[in-house]
Amino acid sequence: MSSQKSNLDKAKRKAANELLEPNGGIVGIGIGRIGVAGERENCVRAYVLDKNHVKVPKKILGVPIHVIEVGRFGRSRQMPGCLKPIKPPGLGSPIRIRTTVPNVNEGHRGTLGAVVKKGRDCYILSCNHVLRVNGRVPDDAEIVTAEFVGNESRLAKPGPFKRLDHRARNSMDCAIAPLNDGVCIRPQPEKPEMRLSSTRPIEPSVGIKVYKVGAFTDYTEGRIVDTDVDLYVDYSFGSFRFDHQLLIDGGKGSQFATSGDSGSLVVGHKTRQAAALIFAASGRYAVASPVRAILKYFDVELVGPTVQDAALPS
Repeated sequence: MSSQKSNLDKAKRKAANELLEPNGGIVGIGIGRIGVAGERENCVRAYVLDKNHVKVPKKILGVPIHVIEVGRFGRSRQMPGCLKPIKPPGLGSPIRIRTTVPNVNEGHRGTLGAVVKKGRDCYILSCNHVLRVNGRVPDDAEIVTAEFVGNESRLAKPGPFKRLDHRARNSMDCAIAPLNDGVCIRPQPEKPEMRLSSTRPIEPSVGIKVYKVGAFTDYTEGRIVDTDVDLYVDYSFGSFRFDHQLLIDGGKGSQFATSGDSGSLVVGHKTRQAAALIFAASGRYAVASPVRAILKYFDVELVGPTVQDAALPS
């Protein structure tokens, strides 16, 4: 590691340790570059609620701090988009939990973004806060998909998840759910431009153009602007710190994702390989965990970004 990179990492860690706290005015600390083309300089990125009411030093360990105004990250801060009727379960379909336990997830919905496998067993890949609500969803619940105006299709049962810890620095928000018998896998969407070129994930890097298909905002494009952001994310069951996450910028006046898009697979626009999994958003920015680490945690392989309705049990 070069001395410049080492100093940048130290500055970021120091800033996160000193400035980042739950429910504070500074909601995230990351790494980026500022300046005009040809004269860009490494910097620490401070994501704040209000530039005019939050004190942020101009430098830390000699590294400049670039202040970026955002809202709080998390589903409770995002208004869901207009949900359009869907065809049989597929890429970007909405999913939710159906259970006899009241208010277990406050009716939250997510996105069917990908299918993974271990041996012969196949699973939906999505977020903990969608599929398991950090352990609040009982094992006998049903994971369903629907237009929310007609009959729901029973897709899967609750399965393993990465528990979120208030006392720890969390690394991912994810869960997998075993598909029910009769639900068949279609590894690739019909549209050629939406097909993955490979099921091997890519290593995310700053600047690459990406896209996702979410249940609420459908197809959107953006760029990865930070691959090492530490931040707090709000849920209905608490606020949790995450370290070393990705931040994706949908562009000025645009949203890359919103509430209901959690679980969407982030795909490199040029390589058409998976990079990350969306789990939170705030305005133009969306937060995602590297999908390579998620696959390793569950010891599963990526099959593809969709499933097909094939004699789904009613």
